[in-house]
Amino acid sequence: MNLVALVLYFAVLIDTFVESHVKLTYPPARHYEFDFLDDVSTLPPCGMRSDAESPVTTFEKGQVINVTWFLSVAYAHEGGYKIELLDGDTIHALSPVDAFILSEDSTREYYEVTLPDDVTCDKCTIRIIRQALEYKNGIGKNFWTCADISIQDNAQCDCSGHGACSEDTCTCDGLYYGDDCQYQDECDSDDDCNNGRCWNVQSSPIFRKQCFCEPGYHGDKCTQENPAGFSAEIDDSEYYHLQLSELADLYWKIIEDSSEIEVALKVQGQSWIALGWKPTDLTHECMNIPLGYDGYEDRDAEGKRKRREEERPLKGMECADMVIGMAVEGTHHRIGDFYSRDLATPNTDQWFGGTYELTAAIAKQENYITTVKFRKPLQANEVYDHSIVNEDMAVIWSRGQEVGSYHPPPANHEPNKEFYKIDELRWHGHDTSQRGAVVMNFYVDPDDLLSGLCQGEWKTPTDCAGDACEYSVTWSYDDVSDDVTFEIITSNGGNNKWTGIGFSLDKHMPKSDVVIGWVGDDGSGNTTSVYIYDGWIDSYSGGAVVDDSEHVTLKTGIVVDGMTTVAFKRKRNTGDEQDVALDGTGDDCAYFFYVVNGGGFDSVTNTISKHAHTPVVSSQRVCVNKCEAQPISGAPPMVAIGSNVLVFISTFLMNYHFVHE
Repeated sequence: MNLVALVLYFAVLIDTFVESHVKLTYPPARHYEFDFLDDVSTLPPCGMRSDAESPVTTFEKGQVINVTWFLSVAYAHEGGYKIELLDGDTIHALSPVDAFILSEDSTREYYEVTLPDDVTCDKCTIRIIRQALEYKNGIGKNFWTCADISIQDNAQCDCSGHGACSEDTCTCDGLYYGDDCQYQDECDSDDDCNNGRCWNVQSSPIFRKQCFCEPGYHGDKCTQENPAGFSAEIDDSEYYHLQLSELADLYWKIIEDSSEIEVALKVQGQSWIALGWKPTDLTHECMNIPLGYDGYEDRDAEGKRKRREEERPLKGMECADMVIGMAVEGTHHRIGDFYSRDLATPNTDQWFGGTYELTAAIAKQENYITTVKFRKPLQANEVYDHSIVNEDMAVIWSRGQEVGSYHPPPANHEPNKEFYKIDELRWHGHDTSQRGAVVMNFYVDPDDLLSGLCQGEWKTPTDCAGDACEYSVTWSYDDVSDDVTFEIITSNGGNNKWTGIGFSLDKHMPKSDVVIGWVGDDGSGNTTSVYIYDGWIDSYSGGAVVDDSEHVTLKTGIVVDGMTTVAFKRKRNTGDEQDVALDGTGDDCAYFFYVVNGGGFDSVTNTISKHAHTPVVSSQRVCVNKCEAQPISGAPPMVAIGSNVLVFISTFLMNYHFVHE
């Protein structure tokens, strides 16, 4: 017979491991020097238009230039680079014309070129193109970055405007350095850091010497004082706590008197750590900033950006408010208020034209564990910040790669095995130990659970009742029949939308069990069809097939006053390898997946579209046992009414489709 397969596709939640970040550092890239500009979503020839704020570097015709760039990602891309001079519609090759260079060295960040000796221009462009041939199933795509230059007959060295030239040699001002005074340190000595240390992170030119603050100070060059008594220590009794991974823990509390949130991120490792958050209902319009930025995709008649991927869900890094911090020498720290507009390396709010909004910040490093703690107002005051509100928010976290533990796969064309430096803000890597994502409510304690074992409920919003709930699911266990009855009620089931629930032993999609259903009606409140499917997800790429032996029974569904109800029964343990058992105890209990807002369905073709929002995964394991039984020591209790639930999708979002085998 024909089987109906529930195919599960995954989109990247934070940023995919094949993405490349590159930007010119000399000559300096155009204004808004984002390092994620590709030929798929940005306009040629550069992905960034030149504007009045874009620097123009002057050279002499025939001059030899050491072109440099910055890579936040050194993933083992297939392919290499091209360096070109764009003069109007004319393209002059500055690297060998018949090949891409440096395909054997993906970590290199410089290449010497010679400008043409027969070309002069008041404003032309140096462009770097970096290949990523493995992208898009082998079709590949390119990333580009551009710098505006001037080429003159007898150009005088101007030291980039940051020094004095004598006999073609620059003497640089203050914190500038380089043959053309093209690079700048943040500090040269401790005196430049006020209440901090000037630390050489021994990185690329744009991340060389930086200020790290003493414990009592924070902010730009350590000029802001922390409140009295504010320390990097964490008293567990004062904070809500969530374990993000085996290597990362999140602590937080709401300070009502000052309308602030205090957050501590404790991570194993010696490099930087980051936390980001945003509302779950943002659309791509959130990327219409900076307000003066007009170099990305085409814009419509109202000036709004037209995206080629407008319908896809936002990725985790897109439009995220972030704090990134690091520590050296135990207690000296560097913590910034950041914004991540897209998949480019996050920049500080000040870089975008905003302000530093942290009211306290501190970090320490001890016994290979880095702790970053900060305070921030609950209410955002600018577009580069997101308010902390009493509802679910999308949260991301990441940590810098450690020396000797770089991202897989190993590559022979990465000869610089020391590419990632401690406390250098480069790519976090794609392993689940390096970053993750959750959906959580900062106002709710994830451990605030009831002890009932035979029944439970989860709903959103957490304080809703009846029709005011966007999604609620209840379950009850009958120990005589060993049946668990589930009832899902959602306001998102109208207009032919599906809903569902899933079960997993490890919070990941592979080896998880799903039940998906929808109710069709004739538009007048009359139910015309009910579909409920029991499926098994074997792998990320293989999708999920409806069980050969279905163990979901008493399937019912109805739509009343715009609220869709789907109900079914299943055994706690069906004995089927394609069903996750619900009769475990302690660490053998299952996590529940809640599909708050599914996608559309077509009852004629039995197809459904991807979900509208990322499914939510319970923060704790759900143990379904007899009511009279006592919790086993160490076992997490039953998820209860109003309890906080968080999303742990690692790095993936689910997209469902039914297909016929």
